[in-house]
Amino acid sequence: MKKALIIYESQAGSTADTAQKMGTYLKTKGLETTLSKASDWNKSLDPFDLIIIGSPIIMGSPEKSIVDFAKKHQSILAQKETAVFAICLAINEPAKKEEALSYPKKIIESLPASHQAVFAGVMNFNTINWFKKIMLKCMGVKEGDYRNWNEIHAWLDSIIPQSQVVEDDHKST
Repeated sequence: MKKALIIYESQAGSTADTAQKMGTYLKTKGLETTLSKASDWNKSLDPFDLIIIGSPIIMGSPEKSIVDFAKKHQSILAQKETAVFAICLAINEPAKKEEALSYPKKIIESLPASHQAVFAGVMNFNTINWFKKIMLKCMGVKEGDYRNWNEIHAWLDSIIPQSQVVEDDHKST
């Protein structure tokens, strides 16, 4: 069985929830999946066939611990099937979409990622401090779950190691 690792950070819970649901989805596809916050990870990456790195984008920047994780493990990530996702509400704004699509590169900088994606997240004013809440309301941000699960699942299907797909195809015949 192929092994996947999802490393993430989350400020208000949207990225953590997305990572957990991604893990559940990958398990249904036959991957043994481990999840961890980047700030908690202190093990080897060697056992994993697929490493997915995810971060929220806050004011145009990924979480520092995600960038630090990518830098620290740069050599092993370059040898592994690596995918990167960013959670950013700006992806749904036509005027900001092009900039939002560049955010995975901020997470991995010069690391070669075989797959990159930006997904909208969840805006729940109860999970952020009062200052951010006021600022976001003034910017016209509304509460809601903006994630497109069909898009997220299609992206996950595209990054599952090809040998896993072949193994699954042989099982059904």
